Amino acid sequence: MTDGFTGNVFLKTAEGTASFILQHFYSQMPEKDPAIKTFLADLENRLHYTEYPGAILCGVDGIVIKCHSYSTTVEIVSGIKGAINLVESNFLERLKTFLKNP
Repeated sequence: MTDGFTGNVFLKTAEGTASFILQHFYSQMPEKDPAIKTFLADLENRLHYTEYPGAILCGVDGIVIKCHSYSTTVEIVSGIKGAINLVESNFLERLKTFLKNP
C-alpha cells in the first residue's frame, strides 16, 4: 500500500517499462517465429492496463476502483468486474483482518 502520488508514480513507471520492453522485443523478433509471437502476445495481455484498468483506493470503508481518465468502455467494464470480484471474495474484510493481525 502507498499514498496516491507514490502509487501513481510507481504505476506509470511500471506501465512505461513494460511497454518499452515489449516494443524492444517486438522490434528484435524474427518475423516468422510463432512460438515467440504467442509468448509475447500472452505477456502483453497480462501486462496491459485494459485487463487491470484501475487501482484500489484504500482508506474508505468500501470498494473503490480508480480507473484511468482515458479508459474505454471495455476498461470501465473490466474495472467493474474487478470490483465485483473483490466484493464476492470478501476482500475488504480480509484486508481489515490482515491489517489488525499482520
